[in-house]
Amino acid sequence: VVGGGLTAVQLCLGAVERGARPVLLSRAPLRERDFDVRPGWFTYRLERYQAQPAWDRRAETLRAERRGSVPAAELDDLATCEARAELDSRCGVALREVSWSGTSLDVDGVGADRLWLATGHGYHVAAEPLLDELCRTHPVRVVAGLPVLTGDCLWPGTAVHVMGGLAALQLGPIARNLAGARIAAERIAAAAGRRAPLQYPAPQPTATPTPAPAR
Repeated sequence: VVGGGLTAVQLCLGAVERGARPVLLSRAPLRERDFDVRPGWFTYRLERYQAQPAWDRRAETLRAERRGSVPAAELDDLATCEARAELDSRCGVALREVSWSGTSLDVDGVGADRLWLATGHGYHVAAEPLLDELCRTHPVRVVAGLPVLTGDCLWPGTAVHVMGGLAALQLGPIARNLAGARIAAERIAAAAGRRAPLQYPAPQPTATPTPAPAR
């Protein structure tokens, strides 16, 4: 199992439960964290993020914050399994080479029947087939693979709203979790004229999208 986040650890623990002896390869030490982002991202960190007018600085923040982490309970379970020799955890080791003999895998000298990659998911607007036509007819500025949207997650020049990971330049690192979905839903509903109390009041961003030149 290659990865350093919760998914990688859960895969290892699940494999142990099923009688396998997994090997965990993580290029960095596992980071303990109860949530995928720090609690401040629901309040003051989000406010600071949205006050940042430079989109590339926002993208840098996203890269720094969305590193893999593991809650304490899962780390304890991992340590217990390792103490029982039920798994092998190799942290601080980067994967260099994988070869296939025709019957088995060799992963940096470790024999394996399967290789599971729990290395995260990248978002890029050009890789989304549903947005192909939108990118052609209404091009927008793209920073680090993410479209620059308006404050209410609107694709400029259209009636299309975007949420999830592709809205991270507006919503911050929480864009991909339930809190981010709630914030995006509140903004989209407000843009559609629905009046309702906001659980996460969002400050008005100082940065506004600049439409990309037509291509």
